[in-house]
Order: sequence, then C-alpha cells, then structure tokens
Amino acid sequence: MKRIIFCFMVVTVWLIHLTPSSVFAAQDRRIALVIGNGTYKSAPLRNPGNDATDIADALERLGFSVSLKTDADQRTMKQAIRAFGRQLRKDDVGLFYFAGHGVQVKGRNYLIPVGVKIETEASSEWPHDWSQYLVSKKFQPYRLFVDTEPESAKVRILNIKPKFHQGIMLNPGRYHIEVSANGYQTEMMWIKVKPGKKRIVKISLKKMPQSPTKDQSATHYNLGNAYGKLGRYNEAVEAYEKAIRIKPDYANAHYNLGVAYGKLNRYNEAIEAYKQAIRIDPIFADAHYNLGVAHLVLKNNEDALEEYKILKTLDKELANKLFNGINK
Repeated sequence: MKRIIFCFMVVTVWLIHLTPSSVFAAQDRRIALVIGNGTYKSAPLRNPGNDATDIADALERLGFSVSLKTDADQRTMKQAIRAFGRQLRKDDVGLFYFAGHGVQVKGRNYLIPVGVKIETEASSEWPHDWSQYLVSKKFQPYRLFVDTEPESAKVRILNIKPKFHQGIMLNPGRYHIEVSANGYQTEMMWIKVKPGKKRIVKISLKKMPQSPTKDQSATHYNLGNAYGKLGRYNEAVEAYEKAIRIKPDYANAHYNLGVAYGKLNRYNEAIEAYKQAIRIDPIFADAHYNLGVAHLVLKNNEDALEEYKILKTLDKELANKLFNGINK
C-alpha cells in the first residue's frame, strides 16, 4: 500500500499520515524530498539548510532515496515537488520534509520559497498549495460518513482493517459496508468513492419481522372452532387460514378448514384442505373420510373409492360408513 508522510518544519515539525499504516516494511521502496530554505531577504533563517542536510543523511541511512534541495526558489520547488509527486505513484513510501517559512491562509498551508515577494493576500506571487503536486488526484484520500437509521447502528468496513469512525480517511476505491443493529435486518453494500471528496452514505435498516408464536396459531384455531359452533363459517374460514399462515403444518387447522368449506358448499376448496391435512398426517382417518365424502358430493366416485381403500387400513368403521355412501 502506498504511504506518504509529510514533515513540514516551520517552527515545529508536523508529521501527517495520509494512510493508516505508519510502519515501514522491509520490502517497501522509500523515496524522500527534503527542502531547507533559509536565505529569505526579509527574514533569513540560519538552521533550515543544515537541518535539511542532516535529515537527508539520516533518511539515506534508513534506506530512502533522497532528493535534497536547499534555498529553493519557487520554480525549483515546483519542479522538485512535481517530480516527487510523479514518483510517488510507483513507490510504496514517500516522505516530504520542509524547513523554512510557512503561513496559513483561509485554511490552507503555504510553504514559502526563497525569493518571492508577498505583500497582501491577493499577491500574484503567492506560492502554490504544494499538496496538489505531491499526490496524483487519483490517490487523494477522502472522508466517509455513514448516516444510519437507527442512529445506534454499528458500521463496519469489511475489506480493510481500520475500525470505522465518522469522517474516516480512505483511499479511492470500493469498500464493503456492513450496518447492523439489534432488532433490525443487517444491510451490506459496496460503495465506490472518488478521490479527494467527502462521501455521505445514508442507510436505513428494516426492522426484523416479528415471528408469530405457536400459541398465536392455536388462538386463531380455537377462534375458528368457536365460529364454527355458532354457524359463522365464513369467519371460521378466516380464522383457520390465519392459523395456517402462522403454522403451515397445522394438520387440524387444515382439516377444520375443509369442514368449514364443506358447510359453505365450497367442496373443491374443502377437498384441497383435506388433502393438505393428509399430506401433513397421512394416517389422519377423519380427513380421509371427509375427503371421500366431498368426492361423493361432486360425483367423483372413483376418487371416493380410493379413500375407502385407504380407510380400510386405518379405521374400519369409517371405511364402512364411506362404502355405504358410495353404494347409495
């Protein structure tokens, strides 16, 4: 991973890491640009030239390939920094050190070359914001913000090591975002970000569906039975269907649904309900009997006879009762 370290020395040394890692691996390629400016006309400095030379020697001992510039004018600084920025695209680690005068104007830091005349903020000789030359735009980091609903949601970036925090600095690329919260469905998404920009991602989580309990299915089943006793079969059908939606393998609910359909003369639907009960419980004798009766009502005598054959092995009394109906 490319890492760039900036050391701007004006009065103190500022060390800024633009990427998460700050440890040099043995195999990293290292380059450095060291500038020491002291021969300013209006306010000369004694130490920057010597300091820059000492820093350059120290970096070379650490394995850096160093470009050293002392008392550089604006053209020399511009050329050196541009060359350094181009080389950063192919090297793993870059270090930029500057000793000399610097100022901050409107939130930007400016390093002062030797020989420039700056009288006002509007001066035409203002030096450039050198950071634009240090890193190609395609490598400029950006800040990521994730706006979540609920606000307590936890955000993780799955394909990098650093823990997420609002405004985290990231290199351009694709990132796998995971957002989770108790009681909500976890959301995962890939986002693609452009260099040098702030990105705000809004993610709203969906609440986890409430899983109905078996007791709720029994409640609807019992309600259906109550409606059936009162002769309110349409309402009984609705209650049994609710019980089945909660518990699809509720054999008794399918059976009683068939009974309610039969009371409403909806025999085709009754047949399907009985078949569902039998699919769940193949030895459900009452379901086989009622299925046979429904077939008889619809003149499906052959189908009724098949149910009689099955009933002979399950319940002889019901089998004989169905057989009598077939022979009428």
